[in-house]
Amino acid sequence: MNSDHDMKGESGKNFSNESIAELTAKQKQSEKDNSQGDVSDAYPNDMNEKNSTHSLIEFLEQFHGEIHIEKKIRLSLEFMRQTLSQGSSPRFKDFWEVRKICLSLFKEDMPISIRADLWNSYIELASEAKQLKEIVDQQSAFAVEQIELAIQALEKDVADMNVVLELIADVVISEECFSLQKNRELYATIQRELQLLNALAVKINSLRKELLKTEMRIRIKNKLLERLSLCGNQVFPRRKELIKQISEQFSQDVECFVYSQFREKELTQIPGYVLRKEIKYLQQIAKVLTLNTHVFTETRVKLSTCWDEIKNYEKERKKETQEKKLLFKQGFDQVAEKIQAFVASVNEETSLQECDRQITEILAFIKTVLLGREEVQMLKEQLYNVKKPILEKAREAEKIHTQKLQEKEKEKKDRLEKLSCDLKNLIQQASELSLEQITLQNKALEETFQQNRWKQSEKQMLERLFKQVKDLINDNKEKTLMLLSEDDQKALAQLQIILFEKKNRCKELKDQLEQYRKLLGGSGLDFEKTIMYRELVETDKSVLKKINTSILDIEKKIKKIAEMEI
Repeated sequence: MNSDHDMKGESGKNFSNESIAELTAKQKQSEKDNSQGDVSDAYPNDMNEKNSTHSLIEFLEQFHGEIHIEKKIRLSLEFMRQTLSQGSSPRFKDFWEVRKICLSLFKEDMPISIRADLWNSYIELASEAKQLKEIVDQQSAFAVEQIELAIQALEKDVADMNVVLELIADVVISEECFSLQKNRELYATIQRELQLLNALAVKINSLRKELLKTEMRIRIKNKLLERLSLCGNQVFPRRKELIKQISEQFSQDVECFVYSQFREKELTQIPGYVLRKEIKYLQQIAKVLTLNTHVFTETRVKLSTCWDEIKNYEKERKKETQEKKLLFKQGFDQVAEKIQAFVASVNEETSLQECDRQITEILAFIKTVLLGREEVQMLKEQLYNVKKPILEKAREAEKIHTQKLQEKEKEKKDRLEKLSCDLKNLIQQASELSLEQITLQNKALEETFQQNRWKQSEKQMLERLFKQVKDLINDNKEKTLMLLSEDDQKALAQLQIILFEKKNRCKELKDQLEQYRKLLGGSGLDFEKTIMYRELVETDKSVLKKINTSILDIEKKIKKIAEMEI
């Protein structure tokens, strides 16, 4: 009640038209200031104040439009009730202003019952406003405490940025993205620091917004804002610098990619699907990296242009491919006709050589026709299918021939082993056999040896065995000669001398006959000399025949004496 009395004692002034004009001017100035400031500073608190000014002006206009005191008081009480029913942000300033106006009205004349009823409503609203103010102050104190704790944590993070930076993972740039491989480490280093700075910047902006919309003393709010500004001074300039650096580098890499693949070189140097994949990688990485708006937009436009260029190029290439396919089909049909003729000419009697000859001609024709890789492969496959049965038949014949050769080789090997064993057995049994038996067996083995064709190594091995046999025969002959009587030995010696002289005479006659033949073969002889030389030839032939007969008789006698049994 004391407070109410004090209120009554205040000089109650009604708002005049000048007061309304002054409030309207203040509202316009506030709107002008807000429009010149940053849009991000237009927080809900400012919006509430603007709405409050509008509501108060509307109330005053309606208030001065009323004549009856009772209606003015009820209008004031209703407005005061509305200001308190604004949820989490009651408009206490409007409440106190209208409360002063309403208090002055109770001095005017009116019925006592109506005055008492209205006064009770007034006292109830004032009490409610006081309680609500206490609650709001408590909430504000709690909010200030929480904001201060959040600012302390933010200050700690800003102070320990180097430590926190080590805990942040690097941005992964795929190795398949070849355009950024050169500066891959640079992107990872800068973006890792930007991730930290971005997180801190978000915290600073969020706390600033929360701080501006929270009701508290201006002095406390300014101190907290100053602390946030100090944190921002360590975050925003560095963040701006890194964003500029990473944006410039990304713009350069994209420009290099565009220039190298779409301006400097032919587009066919790298397949279209690889370039499309690279463009997708660059667009995805542009969303991951913290780029400024200009670079982000510019690079997306460039990459989109490149994408359209690839699309147009592949469209043209597809058109060319269709034209080539028609030419390939024509060439394919021409070669297919030759293959059909080749198939018709092939039968069971066709040799592999003839088949290869025709295939070679068709392959040479294929080189003169425009064909694609698939068409060439299909045609070669058709040729192979035609050749396959003939090739299998030739392989089967070759297999049979090889088997026969192997069988012959085995037979030859068996003959070699048998001949070798027979010679070894003859050598081992030589002491038990007579000279004649050894000679006969050796002769039979020599005939076997001459009937076959041997390899050089086989021939040398057998000749060594034959040499051992001959040595044994010679040893036996020497032993036999040593056992002959002196007369037989003298006779044998005499026969050998005669045999030697006969062989010399035989050689002289052969030389003489050779000279006669040369003379007769010439053209310098007359008829008489020719008759004479022919008679000499006939005479010498007769003499040579007799000498050869005599040599055979003497050899038989020498052999008979040499092989005579003791």
